Amino acid sequence: MRDSAIIYRSFYEAIHEHSDEIQAEIWRAICEYSFDKKEANLTGVSKSIFTLIKPQLAANIKRFENGKKEKKKQTVSKTKAKPKQVGSKGEANKNVNANVNPNGELELESEFEISISISWERWLKFRSDIKKPFKSEDSKLLCFEKLKTLSGGSPKLAERIILQSIENGWQGLFEYKGSTATQPAYVSGVGSASSEQLAEFQAEQKRAAEARERRKQLES
Repeated sequence: MRDSAIIYRSFYEAIHEHSDEIQAEIWRAICEYSFDKKEANLTGVSKSIFTLIKPQLAANIKRFENGKKEKKKQTVSKTKAKPKQVGSKGEANKNVNANVNPNGELELESEFEISISISWERWLKFRSDIKKPFKSEDSKLLCFEKLKTLSGGSPKLAERIILQSIENGWQGLFEYKGSTATQPAYVSGVGSASSEQLAEFQAEQKRAAEARERRKQLES
């Protein structure tokens, strides 16, 4: 049982536009899970939003529980040489700050990962919905690193990049161009798109057009 919990602005932004009843259900579920690890029986919109928030709550609980564990006594000399680091310090830290666990959930370590956790879960669900799930944990990690590069480490821009791809039916993440975007820019060593990347974009454009056409038919 815990006496305190962390609440993020991303939670508030995901919840506050809904009715008072739905907001109350979600906030109650957040408190019950954070303090007592009790999962509420939610349905509809409340369940969908809580499902996206839950991975962050679980990560915070895990940190809390790890902090309570008794540390093992040191059995080797402090002066014993540490293993030689392979690669630069930046490369070593890179693997610590952006980890993806076997469930596709981020093991959050920085403010950037924490802020986009809900959007990242939405992106994973979208990829699954269009029958294009990530084939490996490495591919998820590479996609996340690409998102961080495209956004320059800005959580707000990262969320817009994800939303842009979802709205257009793209299975990849591309530079944010706003409402005037007609073709996404790719990040490569020389700043140009490869033939494979262009083919991917064209296929995504076709899927987006088909999705818009289906929506029009349903609305008519």
